[in-house]
Amino acid sequence: MAEKKLMFADVKEDILTALNKVRTEAGITETVGLVDGFINSSLHTEVTDSIIIGGPIVPMIMLVGKNTGRIYLFALNILLPGRV
Repeated sequence: MAEKKLMFADVKEDILTALNKVRTEAGITETVGLVDGFINSSLHTEVTDSIIIGGPIVPMIMLVGKNTGRIYLFALNILLPGRV
């Protein structure tokens, strides 16, 4: 199976366009900045005191409030369906 690769720089403008459409629905009223890169959050069915490597992930993008530092995460597959 070929590795699927998505470069942040190639989709940054598409991400910003998609975020503008959902920003109000998400209740974001403060000034935010887009972190230049993807965040991957792993999914697990149990919690232990060990580090678990591997398994499914949710690719996301992150916005950070310029005054509050509040972090907003958005699933990339929702913002750019079919691209991930």
